[in-house]
Amino acid sequence: FPVYVGSIMANPGGVDYENRAVYLQGTYDLNPQWSFTGGLRYTDDKTEGYIKETVAKFPGNIGGPTALGDDGYYAPDTVVTTTRNPVSNSDAVTWLLGVDYKPSENIMYYAKYVRGYRQGSVNLAAPDGYDTHDPEEVDSYEVGAKTQFDTFLTGTFNISMFYNDFRDQQIQYGYRRVDTGTGTTSIINAGESSIQGVELETTLVLTDSLRFNFAYTYLDTEVQDLITPEIPATVADPTTISVTTAEGESLPFVAENQVVANLSYQVPIDSSLGALSAGLTYVYNDEMQSSSRETSPIKIDAYELFNVNVNWNAVMGSHFDASLFVNNATDKEYYTYASGGWRQGAETGAVGLPRMYGLRLKYNF
Repeated sequence: FPVYVGSIMANPGGVDYENRAVYLQGTYDLNPQWSFTGGLRYTDDKTEGYIKETVAKFPGNIGGPTALGDDGYYAPDTVVTTTRNPVSNSDAVTWLLGVDYKPSENIMYYAKYVRGYRQGSVNLAAPDGYDTHDPEEVDSYEVGAKTQFDTFLTGTFNISMFYNDFRDQQIQYGYRRVDTGTGTTSIINAGESSIQGVELETTLVLTDSLRFNFAYTYLDTEVQDLITPEIPATVADPTTISVTTAEGESLPFVAENQVVANLSYQVPIDSSLGALSAGLTYVYNDEMQSSSRETSPIKIDAYELFNVNVNWNAVMGSHFDASLFVNNATDKEYYTYASGGWRQGAETGAVGLPRMYGLRLKYNF
């Protein structure tokens, strides 16, 4: 029986998008303290793909001469060409409802409810019958406050709490195609999930020259319902199937805790020489799940970064701005992505940028 040692696939194609929408939004001020906002949108989307796949499979009978001589070349044993034109149509009515309350000039409380929508589309890499997916919807609820203060310190403090409820969520479903022998991914509408969390941000003017900025995000995500399709073994190798998440697990590539802090110093120089400042930025990103625990045991570890910058605007009163920067100053080695290909025999990933430093110059006309 024939043994194949490899294949070559050529798949030229493309996607056309047609998106149409009509919307309106307005704000009504009931009085100086209360205002109401409402918005309505209708969206109609059409996505049409076109692809011509040609797969050449090469035999494994590597003993003896070939028809072309003893150069070790073998012509493909089989060549199969298929043409597909997947089409996806979707439409939705979405809206926004919000209310703002300002008890004073320096404080605003707000609440809003938003219905969101992500269009359905096509995926040319997937086989026929699994190359389209439907839209997903989300209901988003948010309450928060925005404040300013000028006491022993001057600054701002903002807080928001939110809850997002997703339905018919689009997730990645990976497997090896039987017809081509190549790994691929379908986008499937697989269930429901929730995202809830808190965001904090503040700016503190410590002195006339020193300013501190801080932002923190906490995210709690959970897949509440996940129904995966049954792709027949004639289409997908069942031993290679991988899913980016699973019921009861968190969403992929979502860090539970994120922090960004910045300390900037305005160097006191004569204004005729320009504006000179220096800054230090700290970034923390919590560990992230890249795929379901059954698909791959690999997690993306937490990492910390430090960035340094010096900016000189209007250098010596000229039209030039100069910026000296060092990103990832400690040369931290970290990953930003993992493929989830453990079950397919090859787990790949992407590393973060190493220490980088440079100088930027800009001329203002």
